[in-house]
Amino acid sequence: MNLTFRRNYWLLIVLAAVFTACIAFGSTRIIAYNFGKNGETISEGTNYENDVYLFDDSVVHEIEIDLSQEDYEDMVAIYQASGDKEYFKTDITIDGCLVPNIGIRLKGNLTLSQSLGGRMGNMPGGMPNENGEGQQAFRERNNFEIPEGLLADLQAAGLEAPSDEEMQEMFGNPRGMGREGMPMPPGMELPENWEEMTQEEQRAFMEENGPAGFGGDPMGMGGEGNGNNPPYLIKFDEFIPGQTYQGLAEIAIRLGSDTSLLGEPVVYHIHEAAGQIVPETAYAVVQTAELEPSLYVVCEHPDEKYIEKNLSSSDGVLYKAGNFVGFQYQGEDPTLYANMFEQKTNINDDDLAPLIRFMKFVSESSDEEFEEELPNWLDLPSLIRMMALDNLLDNNDSFVGMGSNYYLYYNKATEQFTMLSWDMNLAMGSMGGMMQSRAPENGAPRFGFEEVDTKELTESEAQRQEIFEKWLEEGGFGGGGGPGGPGGRGNTNTLKERFFVNETFSDMYDEQYAKLKALIFTESTAAKKAMELSQTFSDYNQEHQILDQETYNTGVERILNFLEQKESEFK
Repeated sequence: MNLTFRRNYWLLIVLAAVFTACIAFGSTRIIAYNFGKNGETISEGTNYENDVYLFDDSVVHEIEIDLSQEDYEDMVAIYQASGDKEYFKTDITIDGCLVPNIGIRLKGNLTLSQSLGGRMGNMPGGMPNENGEGQQAFRERNNFEIPEGLLADLQAAGLEAPSDEEMQEMFGNPRGMGREGMPMPPGMELPENWEEMTQEEQRAFMEENGPAGFGGDPMGMGGEGNGNNPPYLIKFDEFIPGQTYQGLAEIAIRLGSDTSLLGEPVVYHIHEAAGQIVPETAYAVVQTAELEPSLYVVCEHPDEKYIEKNLSSSDGVLYKAGNFVGFQYQGEDPTLYANMFEQKTNINDDDLAPLIRFMKFVSESSDEEFEEELPNWLDLPSLIRMMALDNLLDNNDSFVGMGSNYYLYYNKATEQFTMLSWDMNLAMGSMGGMMQSRAPENGAPRFGFEEVDTKELTESEAQRQEIFEKWLEEGGFGGGGGPGGPGGRGNTNTLKERFFVNETFSDMYDEQYAKLKALIFTESTAAKKAMELSQTFSDYNQEHQILDQETYNTGVERILNFLEQKESEFK
């Protein structure tokens, strides 16, 4: 080896290493690296590409999550003990493409508690328990805990605290709810001995008497055919800043109202066809830890990337609404809204101030000001479409129903909000027919619940109910329905109620409702999409045997029956 070669042979080694790395990474694109403290290397901007687009719904995607059984059990144990959803580091392979060092955590509230049990997580809008933690997943409805402040108000009025039985009567279940707040199909009643029945007996009753889609799950939620696997949130950049997959920073791996998981993709398709901004979805079979591969819906998750993709301005602020948000102004202190909204973007640069100003306008503006200025504050056409679609598709778990499951994006340039729909896995009557909207004398259904037939209250009962509803309203939960009760009952959502009282806005809604009704049902758009998606999974399932096909077909039948029934109603 001559002297020149000995001095420069290391260059050949470097070139060989670079060539090997290029082959190994394939389609992976690495944009940049920088150095943190103590010389630690931090990669930024790594985007993993793939020939298979994640939201191509003509195929069933395959996802393997390399989470150890120990980490999975720790993740579940933390959630069941405290309601917290902690991220764990692992690798994920999506349609054959490996993405290392991603973050995974449990996701959801009702769906999650159904699959795992335990608490509903610490979430905006949740009613905390006595320890300030997330609300219990299945709290007994006949064991009401009356807050001390409410007791003091009752005592000041010379009234005794109502008994559990009186509370159940005064704030009883809305139409479509059975004993203990359990969602029930229209026209179905629980047997008198329901409370004495074992869980197995209750499930057997639901299997025999419930409609297609309820199966053995009293809450109408899927999971049994999926091995009770939970939903997840995947965050590609949780441990490596800037890491993405096909330009996505986060994806949700979701469950639905039955084992077919067909409802949410179909509903999103309808919203998109109507011009609404909604996440893209597709079927995916997911393998996690030592659990059996299960059918999920993989879904875009609203974040900075989602805003960049769908809205003209991306430097605004995204807020997520909690559950049962009454949209009432509470004052200027941001901490008063901690249980109502969560800021999701620009956390270090912005705050809740724009949203607080909007709620103050909604609560305190005169009728004339409300009509004249609301279009300046809010993208009104999008709001109207969203409310009409949710009513048409019986999506009670929404802004127009229970005051839940939506985002608000604030455009700082236009100083206008856009309301974004999210989480529609309980649409198409999956909450047991609760979204049987009452119709006004003219125009389309509006309010999320029919009028509830209740017995006439005594004078003391009426006084107690008035105090209770006033206490709820001042606490930001609106009146009616009990703590955390449905925001679709009574005057519980200030923005919604003021909108429909206004004749101009009400007429705009009626016009949009009629147009969308024709799009969805007369033209059979939704049914066609449901058949396409179900055929895609059935073809995959024939080879891979992920679900019992008959069980899957039962879920598909529920969706098609819902659409057929709606179509017949509108003829």
